[in-house]
Amino acid sequence: MDAQPIRKVKGADLFWTVSFLVIGLVCVGLFGHRIVVGASSSRWPTTDGVITRSDILRGYDSDGGDTYEVRVAYEYRVDDVVYAGERVSAVRTIKTRSRETAEDALLTYDRGTEVTVSYHPRDPQQAVLETGVRWTAWLGLVLALIGTGGGTGYLARLVKRSRFEKSAEH
Repeated sequence: MDAQPIRKVKGADLFWTVSFLVIGLVCVGLFGHRIVVGASSSRWPTTDGVITRSDILRGYDSDGGDTYEVRVAYEYRVDDVVYAGERVSAVRTIKTRSRETAEDALLTYDRGTEVTVSYHPRDPQQAVLETGVRWTAWLGLVLALIGTGGGTGYLARLVKRSRFEKSAEH
């Protein structure tokens, strides 16, 4: 059995591996932050609020297809101070390709509807209508961790190959 020649480590290999790792780590941070904030929002105090505006914003995706985003505004009171909020959830927006789905969501947040608002206990300006973490945030974190782990393994392989090349030169 013939030994296969060792392929030299190229700068491009290292560049793309490190770039992939940086992107993976940024994604881990983003999804991790969403999960932490979403989970903590489940324990935030609540107050009564009212929807002041709700509408559907039509947009386009990268393929030119229609997208529909439900935009909501609400007011709520904490310690006799009136606040205005627009975040439905700490970890998601209501955005879909289906106008019917957007219209159904809009019914939940129709103008004048009374809602329960969860607000951050130390910063009442941070508020949401829906608390918790959606499964998509967990999926994103798992995929980012898998990608980062794979990139780390490949980087270790490149470093080992580079050391082998240097020792073979001497």
